[in-house]
Amino acid sequence: MNIKDFPKTPIAKVLCIVLGSTSFASLAQEEAKDVKAKGSALEVIEVTARKRIESVQTVPSSINAVTGENIQAMGVHTVEDLSKYVPGLEQPQLANHSRLSLRGVSSGDNQSFEQSVGTYVDGVYRGRMNQQRAGFFDMQRVEVLKGPQLTLYGNSSIGGALSMITNRPDVGDDLNGEFTVKYETEYEEAQILGGLNIPVTDEFALRIAGKWRDQNKGAAFNNYTGKDELYFEDSAFRIGAVWQPHNDLSLYLRHEQATFEKFGESLAIYRHVNPDFTDVENSPLAPFGIGTGELNTGNDDSIFNNGPSGNKNESDETMLEIVWNISDNTTITSITAQSGYDYFHTLDIDMTPEDIMSSDVPEDYEQFSQELRFDMIVNEQINLMGGLYYQDADFNTGFDVDFHLTQLGVPNFTRSNYLEQKTEQSAIFAQVDYQATDKLSLTLGVRYSDIEKTATQGLTLLNIDGTVDTRPAFPDGHPYAGLTPAFAELLGRFEIGRCAA
Repeated sequence: MNIKDFPKTPIAKVLCIVLGSTSFASLAQEEAKDVKAKGSALEVIEVTARKRIESVQTVPSSINAVTGENIQAMGVHTVEDLSKYVPGLEQPQLANHSRLSLRGVSSGDNQSFEQSVGTYVDGVYRGRMNQQRAGFFDMQRVEVLKGPQLTLYGNSSIGGALSMITNRPDVGDDLNGEFTVKYETEYEEAQILGGLNIPVTDEFALRIAGKWRDQNKGAAFNNYTGKDELYFEDSAFRIGAVWQPHNDLSLYLRHEQATFEKFGESLAIYRHVNPDFTDVENSPLAPFGIGTGELNTGNDDSIFNNGPSGNKNESDETMLEIVWNISDNTTITSITAQSGYDYFHTLDIDMTPEDIMSSDVPEDYEQFSQELRFDMIVNEQINLMGGLYYQDADFNTGFDVDFHLTQLGVPNFTRSNYLEQKTEQSAIFAQVDYQATDKLSLTLGVRYSDIEKTATQGLTLLNIDGTVDTRPAFPDGHPYAGLTPAFAELLGRFEIGRCAA
């Protein structure tokens, strides 16, 4: 959630409504002028929802298409920002994870599964939200496809799909570029966005694009760290190359990398203040700094392995698309891609200035994918599309919690949970579109997928220094058999407290 988007006073809310209405009215007037100039013709927005270029008015499904110009004008940087303008799209920010849902359909919080709402960038599948931390910059358009998209998109996209198309180099254009610089004073956020098209020859062109965002202040002051939290740094870079040796062949090579880093206590923010960031009145946790509008929380003691709260994500992706028009009616497309990220998240669970509990969530992910498809126009009524898809992915994650409970007479220890998962899938798909009449079209699609997941998962209790606790376990039949003495003693203390209550 971008905290600066919440008006804090009635006057600010009224200004937002008035300015927003004025902005949309101006856009409507400009669109009306365009329609009048074109002889009352509807504006044509081209989409690739069915993996071919079509007018959005002719696609027989529910689509919200947002152009790159509107994305920039509305200040949309993330999927969460986009959800404010697309009905049914949500991306709530959780303490450790980020879940995407469309029309209420999502995959939940089980990290073994990919998103039920698939995200695709230039046709490359991104099944995990940390692959999308780079957000939106230098985009041509974003298409939100509602409803199951299983035939052509696959990857269990039963809730829908987000298809994002970046700006590509243009060999027929001149040297040109666009740069935007912004600065916001309340949270001291600076932004630099831009893209540059470089035609090298009549057949070859480059495009370089990037963004940098830096927010130095957050919504609440943390007395523990002496800073306003949350604040972040966000940067991304993309370079693309297009080579068109002749009219029937085009190659597009794209490389993108990004870094997103957030500093501060995300969980405590939502427990210390109301959703509009006003103080919580009469909070019973006020002595701990909760409900006062200010924070006093953090784990930065040397006994902890996790360090101060925050998260960092580094991602990269490389793709090669080859489009070959073997005839006027038949096109073959190949998309090869490698994508991955490294992610680390730390969190102060107890939300107090005491070093009691701290957690970390490390993740790393690598994915290779290959899609080969053909698109054939049989006649004026029938279109055929089919192809093959292969994907191989390695996912490793964990959830570690440090317990510092010496004040309770319990030795310090760490609870370490880990998951190592490998996914391999292959698929074959085909779709037939039949235009029966000017007002009636029929679509028949089929996709066969073979998905195999192999995983190793475990839970280990460690000493606070990371070594395995090798003390004798309890005998069989004991209520705490199989647990280390430290963890069993902790459970016993909780049970005693519960009985006493």
